[in-house]
Amino acid sequence: MIFDGASLVHSNGHQALHKVSLALTPGERVAVIGPSGAGKTSLLRLAHASLQPTTGGVRVLNENPWRLRAATLRHLRSRIGLVHQAAPIPSQLRMVTAVLAGRLGVWPLWRALASLAWPSDIGGVRDVLEPLGLADRLFERCDRLS
Repeated sequence: MIFDGASLVHSNGHQALHKVSLALTPGERVAVIGPSGAGKTSLLRLAHASLQPTTGGVRVLNENPWRLRAATLRHLRSRIGLVHQAAPIPSQLRMVTAVLAGRLGVWPLWRALASLAWPSDIGGVRDVLEPLGLADRLFERCDRLS
């Protein structure tokens, strides 16, 4: 991921980011810290390609998101994990359904709807949860997990 002098000014005129230049390599771990209003969320939204920089550029997974067609941009975004501070997971949702929600960006509508009745790719969810020690809790409600 490359930020090349990326700046972001919100529609209300607030400058969230000013000429950010940053290069991250695959597998690199970075902590973004700062006070409220410093632009952390704006930076992450640029990295997710859910916001376009006002000036400068951002390359995500070797792509310029803003030169992609809509379908290709959706596919690119589906390859990026963005975890919100307060995850909007309904408390009564089963773990398998919560994990599969991450697939909604790549599944056709019929598969997403069918998965509500019977979860698709249970094996894939189990594989994701295994390293976390949660594979045996696949069908537990999210509010019963700590």
